[in-house]
Amino acid sequence: MPTHFSLDRLAEFLKSEDIEFDHDAEEQIIQFGVEGDGGVHEVYFDLDQISGLLMTAVRPPVEFAVEHLGKIYEATARANHLLSLGGFQVNSEDCFLMFVLGVPIEDGDLSVAQMEQVLGTALECSDLYQQAFADIVSGNATVDQAIHAAESEPEGEG
Repeated sequence: MPTHFSLDRLAEFLKSEDIEFDHDAEEQIIQFGVEGDGGVHEVYFDLDQISGLLMTAVRPPVEFAVEHLGKIYEATARANHLLSLGGFQVNSEDCFLMFVLGVPIEDGDLSVAQMEQVLGTALECSDLYQQAFADIVSGNATVDQAIHAAESEPEGEG
């Protein structure tokens, strides 16, 4: 279902929140960084006009090498199992993670509250598991230990 929503409305919202961002109007992509507990989370909004989905992707500040892929795949599968909205994806070629959440644009628009909720949900999930992925890559925890610690973390802490 085609939509008339454009990222201009999202750009207006980000400006009102004093968030610096890059906006590629032709490609319908907005990108910016948000400081989290473990560093800067890169945020991308991509609008698919054909499906009417606003794709939100957050790249947590976790770097890993190819030899960590097995553990990273296992950890993302474990994390994704309990997530009801969105999920982690692994880019095995460039060795990075993204939390991706697709939201249908109903009636061709999103309210400010919906934009805040989409951004908040994606950032919260990325931030919640960021330390788990970092601990796995650094060898400070097994996949089981790291995911259990992330999922046992009291709400409001990160």
